[in-house]
Amino acid sequence: MQLSATEEDARKHGIKPGYNLEHWDPREAPFVLCGSVYDANSLGKAIFDTTVAVCGDKTDPVAKAAGELWLLLIHFAGCYKRAMEALDMVQNPLEMGKIETYIHYGFGEMKKLDKLLQECDEITRRALEEGESGMELVKNLFSHSRVSELTGRSMQSLRSWQSGFDAICEPILKKHGKELNLPGRDAQDANSTR
Repeated sequence: MQLSATEEDARKHGIKPGYNLEHWDPREAPFVLCGSVYDANSLGKAIFDTTVAVCGDKTDPVAKAAGELWLLLIHFAGCYKRAMEALDMVQNPLEMGKIETYIHYGFGEMKKLDKLLQECDEITRRALEEGESGMELVKNLFSHSRVSELTGRSMQSLRSWQSGFDAICEPILKKHGKELNLPGRDAQDANSTR
C-alpha cells in the first residue's frame, strides 16, 4: 500500500513546495519530472503509459523500451532499498564493505537518473505550452537525440549495476534473510507481450 506524501516529506528530500506529490510513496527515493514527484515504480509507469499513449500500442518497440526501463527502475529501487535495510543486519566487515560499495554505486545511478530527468523536464516543460509534452518526453527519452543517448546509457548502467548486485550482494542478503519483495506487478504485465 502506498503512503500519501506530505509537504514535510518533500521538504526532507529538498523538494520545493508546489510539486504534485500524489505519485510518490515517501518511503521510496523521489524522482522529479514535469512538476510531479515519483518513486521508481510510479515513474516507470508514468513513462510507460505516456509512451503507449504516444505510440498507440504497447507492442511498439519504443513502448517495449519504456516497459524495460520501468522494470529496471523497479528492480534497482527494490535492491537498493534491501541493501540499505541490510546494513543493520550484516556484521561481517567484508560483507558490509561489499554492500556499502553497491549502495555508493547505486546512489551514483540515482544521480545519473536525476540528471536525465532534469534534461527531459526542461525540454518537456517548453513543449507543455504547446500541448505536446507527452510526445516530447517520449521523443527525448527514446528517439535519436542527445537525451535518448543518455537514456540508453542509463539503462545499460542500471543493467550493469543490477548484474553486479545479483552476483555480489544477493548471496549476502539471502544469507541474512532479506528476500526480494518488489512492487510493480503492472510493469511485469506490461512487458509480458515481449
